[in-house]
Amino acid sequence: MTDSPAHPLFSRVPQYEDCRYFYSLDPDFRFEYVCSATERLWKRPFFSLQGKSIWEEFPAARETEAYDRHLLAMRECATQRYTVFSASFQKWYRFTLRPQLTGSLYCFFEDIKSPGAPQSGSSSL
Repeated sequence: MTDSPAHPLFSRVPQYEDCRYFYSLDPDFRFEYVCSATERLWKRPFFSLQGKSIWEEFPAARETEAYDRHLLAMRECATQRYTVFSASFQKWYRFTLRPQLTGSLYCFFEDIKSPGAPQSGSSSL
């Protein structure tokens, strides 16, 4: 899948130059959208994730800070920012989770060379 203005969500998603990867979840944490860069990183096409729970597709993530931060963002309707090391990809990632008035959660992330002062341990995402 390519990122295209033809996708209904694409036109509503703010573009961040410093953020390479993006996915969107509905209020039940089911995938609404996955950008093409994220598809390539995860080696999972959007159509195989659409409508499925992030926690069922990535069950190991339930044991990480990513899980807690996603829940907190939705529960408090507050932006969450954190840095984690992904054991799956052997890289550090910086996440920004932005709850939307529609109930969706926009999840932006980027790989980083140096975490500075990391805020957490490992993540599966």
